[in-house]
Amino acid sequence: MKHKVFRQFCFESFADRVPIEEVARIFNELYQIRWRLAEMDEVKFFIENNNVSTVVRKKLLVKFLECFDEPVSDYTLACLFYLLEDSLVPRLGYFINVLKIFYAQERDLMLVEVFSRFDLGQSNLQIYQASLEYLYQKKVEYIFKKDDSLVGGFRLRWYNGELDLTIRHQIDRVKQTILQGR
Repeated sequence: MKHKVFRQFCFESFADRVPIEEVARIFNELYQIRWRLAEMDEVKFFIENNNVSTVVRKKLLVKFLECFDEPVSDYTLACLFYLLEDSLVPRLGYFINVLKIFYAQERDLMLVEVFSRFDLGQSNLQIYQASLEYLYQKKVEYIFKKDDSLVGGFRLRWYNGELDLTIRHQIDRVKQTILQGR
């Protein structure tokens, strides 16, 4: 597949080389990097600035990645270096979405985004994973996204569906029931 913006990136090779066990980690890391960059304007400016040499931007990126709790995957680093070399770092979010869709199609995988204010463990989501795997006949992997706007609960979102188990959604349902006079 040759995507017009990322024509130099070999999606097929990426799908062949990255083990399925690493996929969720890579996407979680890419999202974390994207969010942290959004919070740090100075770092983002220099990493995205094409007037700064690629070597300097790579060094700055590596230095920036050292602030993470755990070291990032080599696959994640390779994706970021590709984006740096082709001056595509401002399109990181778009790249993540294209990569996510392509990888899921190639591996017959369903990547489900989990939005929550608090850290949810994989074990808390096993029942939903089993249900989705049964319904769609695909392996399910989670991508965790922290959402501080949520009061409590969580929301699962995948390519053609969503399950909203947030406190706000439950309150809205109760409100609708009261308004309808039931």
